[in-house]
Amino acid sequence: MSACATVSDRHLVSQHPVYQRPEGLNSGLADIHNLAYKIAAVHQGWRTDRLLDSYQTERQPIAEINSKQSVKNGKKIFSFLKILGTAGVSDMAEARANLYTTIHDPRKKELIDDHVEEQREHFDNLELHIGYVYGQLKD
Repeated sequence: MSACATVSDRHLVSQHPVYQRPEGLNSGLADIHNLAYKIAAVHQGWRTDRLLDSYQTERQPIAEINSKQSVKNGKKIFSFLKILGTAGVSDMAEARANLYTTIHDPRKKELIDDHVEEQREHFDNLELHIGYVYGQLKD
């Protein structure tokens, strides 16, 4: 998919978004910032409208990395919820009872500890959370 933007007087028309799936608030704000400074640069005359062409090549890779990381995080958390006995349980009392039983079972301590550690990447991934750093998907 290709982004096409045209500038005429004081109007910018974007014909296609970089991506058509939700990537998260931080990525969206970074996208807006990326476009805003480019629009300002063109509007103020210190850059040509060709600067707008760089939007997709700069932002789409970040959206793809974030999307892949989100899927990876989702799979890990769902796997953990299954171990805890809460995945797919719609009754809150039953889910709570399953969780309580599981976390108090000494035979499951090591497994739970391992899965807690597996979640670290989800929460310790600042370069992707902020959305400005052009980092890589972690293995």
